[in-house]
Amino acid sequence: MKKFVILLCLSAILFIQNSFAQVTAAEQKIIKKSLKQYEKKKFDKAAELLKPIVYNHTNIDKLWELFVEYHYQDYLARGVYEQNLMGNITVTTNSEDSAEIAQVESLKELFASMFVYPPITQKMLSTMREATRYSPNQSQSSMVLRAVFIDPKLAPEKSENRSAWKKFNLAEQQFQAKNFASAAEYYKEVQEIDPDFYQAWIYEGDSYYFMGKYKEAAEIFQAAADEFPDLLEPQKYLCDAFDKLEDYEMALEAALDGILRYPDADMFSRIEGYCDVLDKKFDQKWQPRPIEVNKMKKYQYGFFISPDSSYEDHWKLYQKGFEEIKPFANDSGIITANDKSEYYTIEAYAWNYMLENADGDIDELKAAREMKEAGMLEQYVLISNFHFDLFSQFKWYVLNHQDQAAYYLKTLIE
Repeated sequence: MKKFVILLCLSAILFIQNSFAQVTAAEQKIIKKSLKQYEKKKFDKAAELLKPIVYNHTNIDKLWELFVEYHYQDYLARGVYEQNLMGNITVTTNSEDSAEIAQVESLKELFASMFVYPPITQKMLSTMREATRYSPNQSQSSMVLRAVFIDPKLAPEKSENRSAWKKFNLAEQQFQAKNFASAAEYYKEVQEIDPDFYQAWIYEGDSYYFMGKYKEAAEIFQAAADEFPDLLEPQKYLCDAFDKLEDYEMALEAALDGILRYPDADMFSRIEGYCDVLDKKFDQKWQPRPIEVNKMKKYQYGFFISPDSSYEDHWKLYQKGFEEIKPFANDSGIITANDKSEYYTIEAYAWNYMLENADGDIDELKAAREMKEAGMLEQYVLISNFHFDLFSQFKWYVLNHQDQAAYYLKTLIE
């Protein structure tokens, strides 16, 4: 549970080779060529071969999974070294001249904006970002984007308590040796020394989980979830423990609570799975997004933005609605007091503008119209159609309208 690895196994490759009924025979040959490059560990070449096919068939989940896999493996092979190399770049001065100091600080900002992530890392993250825009089932991409861009802002600062770290290292040694009972005791002692030592909470629960004591693990994960209400990982692990206990009602509740922390693709998949076991139906009402997500600021992470695929005119209305409300919104995308909008966020306003001005018979917008009529358009666009670019809007809405958000999720289950 501590680490995740993306690995394209042979069975997955064979499935991919035989599952693209929509692609042409020529494209099938290119896919097979890309797979051969993958097998040779020439991941960048594999990705370049596959790229035009992915963007020609943006509705095929498996193509996105394959494309992400190529970039991820390329990152593991070359990008980690590149990132470490870029991390060694420094800009300093010994001058006491204020103008020169200001110039150096400006250069630091420039380097930060240009090289937060070097090219190979950017390609991987950009591909993951695109995948989550076109496909609802990209759990790995959703998880990585959250881990890179969201969690660092929410997680507590690393402990500076030496005693806590000493105990934690002892716990890790015991955990690696599979002495889980001893590891759990050490992790608990870490928490007593430093209650904000997040990993100690999670790994204590892990220790009980690996001992097969799922009830105790669930209690610890619940305590961690209560202690760190902004973080999703405790909720995921809580789901795992309830799943082992075969308490699927509680697992479902934990997953729904997790969505209110971060609408991770994996959490939606879990909800669907628990509903299947409980003989219920779950409809996320997700829609692909063939156009860039509206946002107040340009990308500060240096994404390689791929050209949007062709899209219908109603998405231009989405953009137009954003431009109309932009002067009345803050940098987080929250609409300030005005007489133009009944909505709180720029995303909801843009969707509403699109609905009001687009043809009423567009199938793609049917669910949105139903949600608008039910008074739940804002929940629909921020939760069902969540994208990590929308996190600040989502987070504001959930913090200020948690009951409405929770009620909306319940309406998706029958």
